[in-house]
Amino acid sequence: MQNHQKIATAVIKNFSCGQNVSHGEIVEKVLDFSTIEKGSILPADYCINNIGKDPRVGKYYIFWKVKRARGRYIVLPHEIIKESCGLK
Repeated sequence: MQNHQKIATAVIKNFSCGQNVSHGEIVEKVLDFSTIEKGSILPADYCINNIGKDPRVGKYYIFWKVKRARGRYIVLPHEIIKESCGLK
């Protein structure tokens, strides 16, 4: 399982669709679920509305970044997460 799939699985197991979560809450739940290094959990890389220089950005969708609230994210519908991250 790749990192984006581990993050997606942890999010699906711990958060509901539409839930407003903080960066810290995401990192905590992902660390509880997997062995990903803390510094490798970057929710902004998995936002449907975030464009960056990293080629992974915009490829896997887990969150909607709340633009006016630093470090806040909305969890996308689980079916979108599963489809974009290659989960069944």
